[in-house]
Amino acid sequence: MPATSMNKGPQPVDDGPVPPADGSGHGRVDGTDWLAAALAAIPSLAVVGLLLATIWLSFGEFPTDGAGTVLTLDHWRALFASPEVATMARNTLSFSLQSLAWALILGVTLAWIVQRTDVGGRRLTYALVTVGVLLPGFFTAMAYMYLLHPRIGTINTLLAALTGSRDTVINVVSIPGMAAIQGLSMSPIVFVLMAGSIANMDGALESAARVHGASAWRAVRLITLPMMKAALAGAAFYVAAISVATLDVPLIIGLQDKILVFSTYLYVQTQSLEGTEQYSIAAAFATLLIAGALVLSWAYARIIAQARRYEVISGKAQPPRQIALGRMRPLARLFVAAYLVAVVILPIVVLIWVSLLPYLQPVSQFALDNAGLGNYRALPWDLIARGIRNTGLLVLTAPAAAVLFSLVFTWLVLRSKLRWRAAFDYIAFLPHAVPTVIFAFVTLLVVVRYRPLGLDLYGSVAVLFILYVIVMLSFGTRITNAAWVQVNRELEEAAYVSGATVRGMTLRVLLPIMAPSLLMAWLWLVMFVFRELTVATLLLSRTNITLPVVIWTNWATGQQTMAAAITVVMIAVMTPLVAIYLLRFGNMIQAEKPLTH
Repeated sequence: MPATSMNKGPQPVDDGPVPPADGSGHGRVDGTDWLAAALAAIPSLAVVGLLLATIWLSFGEFPTDGAGTVLTLDHWRALFASPEVATMARNTLSFSLQSLAWALILGVTLAWIVQRTDVGGRRLTYALVTVGVLLPGFFTAMAYMYLLHPRIGTINTLLAALTGSRDTVINVVSIPGMAAIQGLSMSPIVFVLMAGSIANMDGALESAARVHGASAWRAVRLITLPMMKAALAGAAFYVAAISVATLDVPLIIGLQDKILVFSTYLYVQTQSLEGTEQYSIAAAFATLLIAGALVLSWAYARIIAQARRYEVISGKAQPPRQIALGRMRPLARLFVAAYLVAVVILPIVVLIWVSLLPYLQPVSQFALDNAGLGNYRALPWDLIARGIRNTGLLVLTAPAAAVLFSLVFTWLVLRSKLRWRAAFDYIAFLPHAVPTVIFAFVTLLVVVRYRPLGLDLYGSVAVLFILYVIVMLSFGTRITNAAWVQVNRELEEAAYVSGATVRGMTLRVLLPIMAPSLLMAWLWLVMFVFRELTVATLLLSRTNITLPVVIWTNWATGQQTMAAAITVVMIAVMTPLVAIYLLRFGNMIQAEKPLTH
């Protein structure tokens, strides 16, 4: 990873599996290597085991009378013969591609305007976009469902009054509508991933193209876009995985009209009483997605392997020239302001307003007269307290465990002498490539049917803890890999020469240097656990309910305004965490350079 020495903060999520550090793999394997391998084997076996269990379920027939499992292709035949599955597959593909397009167009455009033009307000934009990254997707879905509801949505009601139309003007309860909202909620992630790449390109190449007569747009097409190829592929790969796995927007908006994508299809199957056949058909479709994810991972790895051709960061790199917008500056500022309102400000304001209403209704004088704190007085505090307790327990344990396991994986990949150490990094990357909803679905089936190690994990907080650690490994190892490769190996060797043990070198040399990156990773994973809905919903029980699921259950039972009130409570709890993250890492995020290989 030659370019990483220039990084001021690691950019984790657009990075594929990394090769071992030069020189590792030679020499004698010691006890530390074997201990690290034993620790890393625990989550590795869980990851590989869940993926193999998915494939096994797709081919297995599981008689209810206790007879042995029979291998069959019946589930695959049923999969390809099912009109419902065909419709779901089309919906999933269309939803994923459209939401990906929205996210890339909005995120890359905003990153380009903020980083390459004189639009101004960069610090404020970064702060609000970071808030947008940390806001749960179901916040945005709930807010826009209120604004664009086909019958009582405020914007649709206003447009109908202005146009005189009796039909829904903007139909958000559709694949295009859901995709637009999903893309809007993912676009801050694209901004964060692309901003560093755009800001840190060598401007000398563009200047040379302009000197030789190329227009500004031709220079962008021939010089800038090829240099952004690896970063753009990483951003696209990352948000594409989110769009396939996400449950937030499809659950809030699409489920009520039976518009199923893959995540909601799995959710419906987990609520079904039809037996294991439907589960096996769902597992067969999940197996297809796993295969597709692995193919995309291979293609992405090919792009990253070629990224060296576009390396331009060096000690003498010339910053790219800032573009003077001139008369277009007010228009660019309007775009930035509209984007920040749509992504961050509007959802929060709308949810606060809805929480004050006795029931969903358009904005009117009548609604204003009836607004009050009734929902807050009637909040189900026992259920909320249980959700906060479970969420708090997971927040305190799962991110810390994920960071520790990530350090172990990084040690194996970059410092151990085991010949097969690279396999651990590819295993850690799998939860990034394979949709999270697949891990949640097969975990549910495994803990219900097989009771691993004789443990009754169904409905427990422990099963959420295990799965959160697994799905956070990809992010955690990208952070620790990026941080570790920036540590000059001479520092470690000097510590050993001075008589330090591996433990002493790690505690006194490595961890102090890596501490800022590890703390940033931990806080980010805390936010992930706090806002996570997909895994928690599929593995839901009365005893392990989390705060996001409390909100969903109220929404699903028709208590939308109560759900909005609980959401406001969740925002109040999240605010200190977001403030700490921005104050501690705001400058680091702005200074980040992309890690692409």
